[in-house]
Amino acid sequence: MMLSITISTKNRPAYLHRQVQYYFDVGFKGNLYIGDSSDAEIAESTKSFIEKFRGRMNIIYRKFPELGEAQTTQKLLDIVSTPYAVWSGDDDFLVPKGLDECIEFLESNPEYHAAHGVAIAVNHTNNNEVTNSWKYNQPVVEGDTASKRLLQYLDDGGDVHYSVHRIESRRRMYKYSPLLKNHDVGAGDMPCLMSVILGPIKQLDCLTLVRGIDNNTRNKTQNIYESVLNPEWCNSYHLLYETLIDELAQTDNITVEQAKGIVKIVMKKRFMAAFQNQRAQKKIKIKNFKDYIKMSNIIK
Repeated sequence: MMLSITISTKNRPAYLHRQVQYYFDVGFKGNLYIGDSSDAEIAESTKSFIEKFRGRMNIIYRKFPELGEAQTTQKLLDIVSTPYAVWSGDDDFLVPKGLDECIEFLESNPEYHAAHGVAIAVNHTNNNEVTNSWKYNQPVVEGDTASKRLLQYLDDGGDVHYSVHRIESRRRMYKYSPLLKNHDVGAGDMPCLMSVILGPIKQLDCLTLVRGIDNNTRNKTQNIYESVLNPEWCNSYHLLYETLIDELAQTDNITVEQAKGIVKIVMKKRFMAAFQNQRAQKKIKIKNFKDYIKMSNIIK
């Protein structure tokens, strides 16, 4: 067994139940590690549901009622037993065939530390009606130094959470999670930027993700004005800045001052992009997944 999917969830049992059923129906052979931060009654209901798959799927279920997404993910990664891992929200669908291709690539290319295929994101209602969809951006960074990769990532952006990572890389991405109290920094900025520092990331010609986005219930990014006035965000952002400088200096074997100059450029531009909302993606109003896939030439 080569791959584990770590799933963090909170008070969304219908989504999680649907997701577990999906992986059973498609015959996923890896491990599902589920970290549940739900209220007690909901968590017990989910645990009972998962019991139905005992002996038929490899599911490791843990309750973390006091922890946020990043801390829950770190706890799960500590007990993962496979050489590769990938993260998923409770309303996302990873494609096992595409994940297998990522593992095959990483096995043959040790210089890369992560890989993914292409991805589709969909907005949906509480009744699972798809309201729009678009190609979801994931990073391709292949520079031979961490500095080059950070600057490349600065231009292209993207989300590394759904990339298949070597387990040692995935654990390092969440190494500082207990110290980061702000959700957006701990679960978003830190894992993404750390992954780019740690090694090259490849995109393959396969489908690996359909990302579900329910705007009514998924965690929303805090308004930037509210963020800068929040002491938790300020403290977490400062720790992110200092950590990236140290990690970049060590990885590239450069001075702290050199690393600081690069990290300043990256952090400033990312902050301004968030401030100006420049990363909003164009959404395409297509309700049929197959039509979108054909139009995007994702599956030939």
